[in-house]
Amino acid sequence: MTISDESITRQKIRLWTHRLIEEYRHIQFTYNLKTKIPVIQIDNLTRRWGAWDSVTRTLSISQRLIESYPWETVLEIFKHEIAHQLITDEGNDQTIHGPAFKAACERLGVAPWACRAETTEIPKEAPLRSGEISSEEKRLLERAEKLLSLATSDNEHEALLAMQRVQELYAKYNLKRIQEKKEAHWGYLLLKLRKKRVERYQSVIASILNEHFFVEVIHTSLYDSDSCSEFKALELLGTRENVLMAEYVFCFLEQQLAGLWKSYQSSKKLGIASRNSFYLGVLEGFREKMNRLDTNADNSVSLIVRQDEGLRNLVKGRYPKLNRLRGGHRLHDTHAFSAGKKEGRSLIIRKGISKTDGNLRKLLR
Repeated sequence: MTISDESITRQKIRLWTHRLIEEYRHIQFTYNLKTKIPVIQIDNLTRRWGAWDSVTRTLSISQRLIESYPWETVLEIFKHEIAHQLITDEGNDQTIHGPAFKAACERLGVAPWACRAETTEIPKEAPLRSGEISSEEKRLLERAEKLLSLATSDNEHEALLAMQRVQELYAKYNLKRIQEKKEAHWGYLLLKLRKKRVERYQSVIASILNEHFFVEVIHTSLYDSDSCSEFKALELLGTRENVLMAEYVFCFLEQQLAGLWKSYQSSKKLGIASRNSFYLGVLEGFREKMNRLDTNADNSVSLIVRQDEGLRNLVKGRYPKLNRLRGGHRLHDTHAFSAGKKEGRSLIIRKGISKTDGNLRKLLR
């Protein structure tokens, strides 16, 4: 017996509807909303992505939106419609997309592109990655690429110096932006892990990015409408240039861990516990190196940048009830950890521009 496509679609629509109800409850909790859950339905809207009907108290989302776009995009449209509900429930100015609506969108942390009255072009990927970059941002990325090229030097001193210069470059760039109160392209980018849990080594990489690359990394979950399953993700928040660099470093470190482990265990019969210990050792060694770079650099510059009010406001807007949890290292193989730590102390961030060497070309395109 075969199940028809129509039957599968009906089942998916039921699951998507239940998920949107869960998302609504989560939004209520996150933003302290006193609203009542409306009727939520997935409709065959052809000219709109979503709709709020104040008479029937129905919030509708387009089926084609869910079928064609990632869930994070669906949620931004969903919050746009909830903003309309807020206007109704709180008796504010009824101008459809007037000042009260804009204030409601800001209260819900709606992405700027989703606040517009007419959203004909919806991003299929993070706007930070797909948007046009300014000439100043382009110069920064080009200078970072040149410095990362120097980091391929076999001379440890030269390679370490190149890494230090990249750190200083980004720190001074951010300091200038803060002091001169320049407008920045703030936003977020999701690293979709496609797993049910975040690996411990991935959490450690996230903490390194938090400490040294001028971004905030949030552990989150993301729904996949195609499989109707939830997967873990890491959300990078910050300015476009900082987020792109942090994404590149995350991908670089993941690839280096796999390569270093392959070399280390080639003549040994080691299991997953040893691999995880080795990974944590590499990252601990790399963290020590980055700490030394910070010590050698101008600490006053780094301190000012890390206290960036713009970044704090961005995080607070998206995660007003954020709780920070810290976990310790669970080691099973101290020998593998020590070997990994030795490798990590000599690990150099190199530019990834070749499609043939396995590097993901995220930052420099």
